[in-house]
Amino acid sequence: MKVLRYIALSPIGIAFVLVHWLVVTYALLGDFPSAENTYHNYTMLRVYLAGLNIPALLITNLLATSIISLFSLAAWINYIYTIFAIIFCSLQWLLVGALLQFLIAQHAPDSSAQPVTPRSS
Repeated sequence: MKVLRYIALSPIGIAFVLVHWLVVTYALLGDFPSAENTYHNYTMLRVYLAGLNIPALLITNLLATSIISLFSLAAWINYIYTIFAIIFCSLQWLLVGALLQFLIAQHAPDSSAQPVTPRSS
């Protein structure tokens, strides 16, 4: 429970999630392809987003296809994929932010140590 609380309440993780979903929103709504900035009719931003979210999208695909097959929910396929993608992409970026915060905390100088001041002669 402490690990989940640490991951979910990480300020860096929350910032990663917010920035990620702002970039996704821009990629879906405002990033129009130009002739030199496309890859198979997708903008490069959408290609990079898909590449960065591969772990979350693989888990989403695994769970969503299993649930759709198990309960015969073919009519709900888009909703199930969307819900799982939002959950797992957010968890992925929360975890990345929490790991980054942990690394920063491990390598940051100890604040209880006395500051080094030069001696005046």
